[in-house]
Amino acid sequence: MGGGVSSLPAEVSLAEAKELAGAKWQPAWEEKFAEAKISRDEALRCWTEASRGADGPASKGAGPPDERKKKKSATAKALWQKGVAKVGWIAHAKARAAAIERAQRAGISEQLYEKLHGVDRSGVAEALDFSAIIAEKRGQHLPGTREWVFEAVMRWRTDPEAAKLFWLVGGGGTGKSVAAAELLARLLDKENVAAWHFCKHTEPARSAPATLLRSLAGMLCATVDGFEEALREGGGGDNATDKVDELFQALIAEPLQNVGAPRGADDALVLIVDALDELPRDALQPVLSLLANELKTLPPWIKLVVTSRDEAQIKARLSCFTPSELRVDEARNRQDVRAYLTVLAKEHVELEVTMESLRHEVEVKFPGLKNLDTFADLEDPLRRSKGAYDDAVNGVADIGALAAYKERRDVDLKQDKSDFEALYADAARAQKILVDKLTQLPGDLSDPGVKGRGSAQRKLNDNYKGDAARFRDLSRATVLFENAADLLKVLTELDGGGLGLEIAQLKNKFANPTPLGYRDMNLNVRVQLGDGETHLAEVQLNLRSVADAKHIAHEQYEVIRLALPKMCEGTSVEADALEAYIARRLRSSALDAAVTSLERKAGGLMLYARLIAEQLASTTGKIDFASVGALPAGLDEIYAENFRRVFVGDDAWRDALPLIELICAAAEPLTIDAASGALGWDRARCERLCAEVSLLFPLREGEVIGVLHKTVTDWLTGEAPFDKRCSEDAFFVARDAAHRRLARACARAVRAGVLDTESHSSDAAADATLVSFVDGESGVAADAYALRWCLFHMKRSCSEGEAVAVACSLSYVRKRSDCDIVSFVADLNVLQGQD
Repeated sequence: MGGGVSSLPAEVSLAEAKELAGAKWQPAWEEKFAEAKISRDEALRCWTEASRGADGPASKGAGPPDERKKKKSATAKALWQKGVAKVGWIAHAKARAAAIERAQRAGISEQLYEKLHGVDRSGVAEALDFSAIIAEKRGQHLPGTREWVFEAVMRWRTDPEAAKLFWLVGGGGTGKSVAAAELLARLLDKENVAAWHFCKHTEPARSAPATLLRSLAGMLCATVDGFEEALREGGGGDNATDKVDELFQALIAEPLQNVGAPRGADDALVLIVDALDELPRDALQPVLSLLANELKTLPPWIKLVVTSRDEAQIKARLSCFTPSELRVDEARNRQDVRAYLTVLAKEHVELEVTMESLRHEVEVKFPGLKNLDTFADLEDPLRRSKGAYDDAVNGVADIGALAAYKERRDVDLKQDKSDFEALYADAARAQKILVDKLTQLPGDLSDPGVKGRGSAQRKLNDNYKGDAARFRDLSRATVLFENAADLLKVLTELDGGGLGLEIAQLKNKFANPTPLGYRDMNLNVRVQLGDGETHLAEVQLNLRSVADAKHIAHEQYEVIRLALPKMCEGTSVEADALEAYIARRLRSSALDAAVTSLERKAGGLMLYARLIAEQLASTTGKIDFASVGALPAGLDEIYAENFRRVFVGDDAWRDALPLIELICAAAEPLTIDAASGALGWDRARCERLCAEVSLLFPLREGEVIGVLHKTVTDWLTGEAPFDKRCSEDAFFVARDAAHRRLARACARAVRAGVLDTESHSSDAAADATLVSFVDGESGVAADAYALRWCLFHMKRSCSEGEAVAVACSLSYVRKRSDCDIVSFVADLNVLQGQD
């Protein structure tokens, strides 16, 4: 160190620390040292103490000056080395403690962590540490969600007849990795997991096939008794082959076959591999081949869970296994996303509805309204309504227990039947059974009878679009209680299956009252009709004091309702539309309204829901309801990253652009054959590109090219909420160019299969107009698609002249009218500027 500490930097470097520690240096410190460098002050203290200790012998005149100087220097260096070694040990201890804490957050015990990473197996197989990503993903899991996934895995694990592989597949952002991390922790808790690997596209080296297999083998050494000995005896650790199947046999299969079975096939140990789609492209096929062909060589007490996106090549190679899907439109997934968003809304959205906040909403929803100052005058009736209901529950014993009662929602709850007449007949039977059963309970039962036929039919047409299965209140009843204790007692009995009435859904408005202040327990129960048939009925449980307050609240609502038409005078806004909106907001739970709005933006994507949460967490204070609808999207960066992964160079993007344009502009999903025909491509080219873009445009049943989520095409084309994107941005798709491409493909099909130029002059005129329009590209749309969507694409590609010519041709008019005259009239209106 020559000139002492004066030459030291602010922090001591790794090289300096090694030099100073000398023989005391431990290799294990190396990777930890960067996180705990020695400060200049610490170095000065150590050097000072070393110098002071060396002065003793010199002051007594022991030896010549040069010898004393050498002794002093040697003593100082020795003490310095000791100080640095001590600091290095402390740094190592701190780093180890941090690693243990991180592992425990991942569900890995300290004892298991030491077995995994505290033993040197570098000559055999070394386990990679995934604690950080597992802990991160577990931190994103909301308790109570994805239980259906975990239950399915637990059943599969203990079923000796089940397939060797449990494959969880879903689009990007559906939460597969979060589910995998939580699943791992649950299996670790019961010692039912043997090894795991979490692939990341940003760390391709850690997911190379050989590295992946050696890491799994390293974990098996720590979790399966006798595995390490079997691995060493078989020489698997020395196997240097680059053939994945041979490595799998040497590192995994053969050692497992040579250890005594620690358990049976009905209590299998699980291996988990997350995110197969994030494997390096050159690694994916060998690993998929291994999964498809080599799993059968594993002993019956070992099974494998893998997760992946629904990419075409993965689905093709694993076609022998039935996937469990996390689909954005699947009811259980939507229910989990809603649960996540409910927590989010409670934390970040202002749920107190005032007339000022309603005015803000209405201004956005109905631009052009007048006399909005009227909202200020309506604050008093809103306050009076809330006050009436608040007074009804103030001082009621156990009211807190009612508010704390856990809700159960089913976003897709429906009747077993969809025929209205059959359902209405069932409702009459269910009403009698329901009333008879509820009569056995304490409380004042009110039987309003089956919903009137006329009212039910209006609701069927106006609210349910003809889907009678959505009715849940044809059969209904209300039970009033004098106190909360009796209500809770009845609710608990019903929740336990009492009286044979199964609660299918429970909405707790005591926890989340409406903006008017109303609250109750609203249940949908399954009534057993006999012969295995059931009928959903609605049961309201409430306090008499709340029911008595209804007339006061209704009077206040009438004041609000009667003031609304004045705001619509002299505007294009219909008073009925405004009243319907206000009524829906005031009579629905404020929390429900906020969650529903967020749910529409999330589109079933758990990742999107989490991004919204992160966005709101970064804001100051809570946002109002109107601001929920205006939330910016958080998927921009995610989609940009996905496209960069697929299209590494400009040439790859240019090659795929015509297909991407087609997908973005198509009015309905296209099959591979329809797409290749419209583009004038051979099918093989279209198949190849579809496989490459299947990450965001997965192939669905029937070779239909799907879209992961609508916001994918919104992002590509710069539509709201991505309207800041422009043609200069990477991976931008010009929608008008895409419509023009499809318009030409449709025009060619219309010329070839619709127009009769010899029989009708209008057809000949249309054909003459289209001759120059279709010049160039050779793609032809499918006949049915061209007939239905030709005018649509021409209008949107600013080819109105060609569209009018086609719309005026007699053969087109006849064929289009025969197929669907309603949509034809709508297209004609658009052409006339009445869009």
